[in-house]
Parts: sequence; C-alpha cells; structure tokens
Amino acid sequence: MSTETKAHDSTGRGHEERDVTFKYIAGAGIGLFVLIIASVIGMRLLFDFYLAREIRSSPAANPLAASRPQEPPAPRLQPKPIEQLQRLRSEENVTLGSYSWVDRSQGIVRIPIERAMDLVAERGLP
Repeated sequence: MSTETKAHDSTGRGHEERDVTFKYIAGAGIGLFVLIIASVIGMRLLFDFYLAREIRSSPAANPLAASRPQEPPAPRLQPKPIEQLQRLRSEENVTLGSYSWVDRSQGIVRIPIERAMDLVAERGLP
C-alpha cells in the first residue's frame, strides 16, 4: 500500500485531506492586479504616443478659420411638430384646391388639382 494518507468515504473513493494554501490564491490575485495595472499604464502610454504622432503628422489648421470663428447654426427644433404639420397640410390643400394667378403678365394660372386631372383625362398629355 502507498504511504500517502487518504481519507476514504463509504464507497472507497479517496479525497484530499488538505485545502489549497492561501499563499497561492493571494499570489494569483496580486499577480492579476499587477497585470491589470501594467496594462492600464501601457495603454495610456500607447495612447499618448499615438496622439503625439497624429498631432505631428496632421496638417496645420487654416489660419483664416481662426480669424473668423463662426459657430454652426443651432438646430431648429419644432416645439409643436404635429400642429405645424397639420397647418402645412391645410395650407397645401388650400393651394391645391383653389384658383389663383401664378404670373398674371404671362397668363399663368393655378387651377385646382381635381380640375387639372379632369382636363388631362379629357385632352390627354401633349
């Protein structure tokens, strides 16, 4: 029989009598922490290196742009988009459904869309 001491349960299978020592678990944790810190420092140094290289290789800014700083226009937000859309549609319907002069000097008029479709149906397209 071997000289190793094993505890046996009722099925005859053995198991270890001692647990993993704390120093191995602590060493692995400290090693992982050091590896993470080294990775963070390495990534920061790499980022700084590439940033400096990009600044060196980029063309100089346009000097005219600095003399006249101009902000882009602010976005034009619609405070009541549904009401504005309904108003636009009603204005379009009035325009499409009424007679009016477009250019009186040239004799150009606007006719309702329904009447225009009837005329095209009667006369055909030119």
